[in-house]
Amino acid sequence: MIAGIIVFLFWLGHGYIRRALVHRYPKIDQYSIFENRTVRAGDPQPWPLSVRYGTRQLDEQWIADFERYKTVAFVVVRQDSLLFERYWDGYGLESYSNSFSMAKSIVSLLVGAALDEGLIRSVKQPVQDFLPEFGAFQGVDLTIEDLLTMSAGVEWDEGYSGLFSLTTEAYYGKDIVGQT
Repeated sequence: MIAGIIVFLFWLGHGYIRRALVHRYPKIDQYSIFENRTVRAGDPQPWPLSVRYGTRQLDEQWIADFERYKTVAFVVVRQDSLLFERYWDGYGLESYSNSFSMAKSIVSLLVGAALDEGLIRSVKQPVQDFLPEFGAFQGVDLTIEDLLTMSAGVEWDEGYSGLFSLTTEAYYGKDIVGQT
């Protein structure tokens, strides 16, 4: 019976549901179920260690919070040097994981650098100036600021538990652009 329902849902165009049922909820170690590619750096260098590297310890309250929220890595870079790092649950310097919302912080830093270099005029600039295929999402013209602040004003239910939610389809599906 359940197999018949899954086949029927595939037939209706909900092929992502099999992956959603197998993996249940998004997790940081699911990077391997998605397409991955290596971005080659010209001459990668490790972060230099600060002269103060390893001289500080985490407050017990922070450790309790990190453990409660299932943090797997905490890294502090100050100016141009690695000041502190700690890992949990078998994760370490060479570990891979999904970035989820962490990517927003990196994108924000890159947008700031692009503003400094004059590659972007303003965060009020429309996204379609850079990605013409994203002229409007659900009838809303998006700006860089909308995306950075997650305040685009579009209908998006960020529910991960429903098989038919936009978020589940975006996460496990293969056509996020088709959802627009």
